[in-house]
Amino acid sequence: MLLQRKQILILVLSVVGIVSIAELGRYAFQAQTRPPASPMTRVRWEYCTVNTINDGGWKAQVMNGTNSQRVESDYTGMLAVNRLGDDGWELVSVIHPTETSVEYFLKRPMR
Repeated sequence: MLLQRKQILILVLSVVGIVSIAELGRYAFQAQTRPPASPMTRVRWEYCTVNTINDGGWKAQVMNGTNSQRVESDYTGMLAVNRLGDDGWELVSVIHPTETSVEYFLKRPMR
């Protein structure tokens, strides 16, 4: 009787092992035959710079491509940068060419 139980146990474990291996093989085969994922679309960016200007009151010169405009700002230029942020621009870098000037570089996905 004990010998018969061992044989049944070995038979059940063998069947479970064979089914498991077959499922893993089927899964691996499906993974190989699946079409490749589409490549990520590349994001195109547009860039903008903001310079602070003191010409009788603080202004910021906003340059986007060939367009240039002067907008009201504070002496740091942050008012203009914050307004651009509302339009989807993201601040990328800041430099201080001189002690009294600052230049901001911004980008956003092309529209």
